[in-house]
Amino acid sequence: MSRSRRRGPAADTRSVNTSRLSVRTEVSPVQTVAQTLTGMCSDHELEILNLYCRTCDQLVCTDCVLQKHKLHDWCKVKDIADDKRADLYSNTQKVLEKTLPKFEQTLQDVQQISRENQKKKKETLQKIEDQSTAILACVRRIEKKLKEAVEQSFQSCLEGERDIREDFRNLSGLSKECEMVSQKGSDTDAIMVNSKLEKYIRQVTDLHSDSFKCDSSFEPGTIDNEEIEKTFGRVNVVSRPGRSNYVPQVVVGERKLLSKTTLNEDITSICSLGNQIWLHPRGSTENVVLDHEGNFATVKNFGVVVSHAFAKSLDGFLLCVDHVGKAILKLSGDGKFSKVVNTAPMKPLSICMTREGQYLACLEDSPSNGHAKTSQSRVFRLSVSGRIVQSIGTRLFKSPKKVLENTNSDICVIDKPQDQSCLLSVVSSAGVSMFKYTALSPSDVCCDQYSNIILISHRRPDVQILDHKGALLQTVLAVDIDNTFSALCVTIDNDAIWVAGTNGSVARIEVVYN
Repeated sequence: MSRSRRRGPAADTRSVNTSRLSVRTEVSPVQTVAQTLTGMCSDHELEILNLYCRTCDQLVCTDCVLQKHKLHDWCKVKDIADDKRADLYSNTQKVLEKTLPKFEQTLQDVQQISRENQKKKKETLQKIEDQSTAILACVRRIEKKLKEAVEQSFQSCLEGERDIREDFRNLSGLSKECEMVSQKGSDTDAIMVNSKLEKYIRQVTDLHSDSFKCDSSFEPGTIDNEEIEKTFGRVNVVSRPGRSNYVPQVVVGERKLLSKTTLNEDITSICSLGNQIWLHPRGSTENVVLDHEGNFATVKNFGVVVSHAFAKSLDGFLLCVDHVGKAILKLSGDGKFSKVVNTAPMKPLSICMTREGQYLACLEDSPSNGHAKTSQSRVFRLSVSGRIVQSIGTRLFKSPKKVLENTNSDICVIDKPQDQSCLLSVVSSAGVSMFKYTALSPSDVCCDQYSNIILISHRRPDVQILDHKGALLQTVLAVDIDNTFSALCVTIDNDAIWVAGTNGSVARIEVVYN
């Protein structure tokens, strides 16, 4: 097809009535951002998007082709512009003739369903309220029954007191009568009264005050929240299918083991921060920074040994924990640390910052007797000031070591039950258990933008990718199988999974979302 013929349909697009589309375009945040960046590369400042990568289906600049897209199929923009313009015309016609009418009908159906959902929501909430009323009524009946049993038990003791009081009055009166009869009464009266007196004497002789103590008591039963929840009932949550739950396929690209970190120590923490990768060697105050490609950038001396707990703040700065100093620290732009939260008397093991600006933290109780075996770690949600807002999964975790908020607000916890391998435990933001993953003993976890969960284990050289429900999507070798590699920590940026481990080793795994 000639150039002139290809430009024909494109020219017609100027006469197409796109008023229905223009409204949608104005409210689309994606297109608004794109319009402000038209023609310029977002990765390389002041570089023009004058090339097109067919492999990735995106505009690129010259620097992109020399780096990330070097081995891809690319061409000049003018060589593919006519084809893309024709595609634009075809897609526009498809939207106007088919997609919009169908979408309008779908909107009407959804509005009707929303009204039905509101009605169903009201009915469901009423059922929960009715169940709560029924359970409370049952509790009141049990309370009444127990109180009646206590009343009956103690009532018998009170009645015994009245009987003793009556016997005392009778015996006192009888004693006076016996005294008179013994002096002035007839022989018959003396015998009869004496027989009666002997009977009272036998009763009083065998009587002990301790026998009137009531030993009845109340032993509270164990309040099991899980059993109460089972009795109350459960809500069957059904996720809405569609765009909000769409997760593209993860395609693994180039894998490479970096040898430019200049480290020999084990790397216990790694964090993606902007275009940099931060590494923390075990037991060192110095921390290494790599660029986006894995090249050595610089070394930062913190002056304090942080534990394996690098995290990212909402404003893009590095967070870490001081286990000894019992504090959460923040690295500011001038390279200095500031204490943002004091966790004393508990020691922080791991932290992350939520999208709402709160902290999730694994905090360890300091044992009073100095024995480490008696310490216990728990997961808390903290306010910015460090106030405990929520204790999460108190009965669900044995010894949590790492906590992370997924992009869907679920909470991922690496737990270490006693004398067992580590496992991944995922709970909702409210602390309700979602699932546990025990297929490997994870040493670290991170999550991508689609709520996929990425796990590594120091016992294996591979990376496991799960969906947000715990289903295994795929397993990827961090490095070639013939390399000795033990993974200790993991992080992810826009297009790569970074795995660090023993002897200063770092692996970069390129990922593409189709």
